[in-house]
Amino acid sequence: MNRRDWHLALDATGPERHRGDPLLAALAAIELGDLALARAEFVRAVLGAPRTVAILLGFRSTSVPRGFREVQEHNEGVELHSSLGRYLEARSASSKRFTRQVWQHPVIESLRRELDTLEREWETARGDDRRAFDRLNEIRSRKFATETLAKIADSGEKPRMK
Repeated sequence: MNRRDWHLALDATGPERHRGDPLLAALAAIELGDLALARAEFVRAVLGAPRTVAILLGFRSTSVPRGFREVQEHNEGVELHSSLGRYLEARSASSKRFTRQVWQHPVIESLRRELDTLEREWETARGDDRRAFDRLNEIRSRKFATETLAKIADSGEKPRMK
């Protein structure tokens, strides 16, 4: 990303993207003008690791990280921010606007709040009741991200670059 070779950056994330990779894929896709891929990967990144996205892109997180996963996401965001400094400094206004519009979309905001609540529930009450855990995994899935994008598109409020 720092070398501004968007094709190489996108290829490096591979077809099976994990953790921070959807975010890097989304940012590269934005720079390449592939907004459909950018939306899909950015939604997946936000739902999969919202704290990482928040830290990397300078968005406000909902709470102080607690628990292993939240701390891990926080640390990943700090590490990505440190390693992508040149890219972040040179990022275009349209790229910033695009990611901000997705981040602030009412459907995405609602899901981020739900993720935060579910994380707290699962951290405090692990045991036989796996509803919070199952819902967390559902929201973080590629299928859920795809369904969420369809819901946003159906609402007519698709985030776009101006």
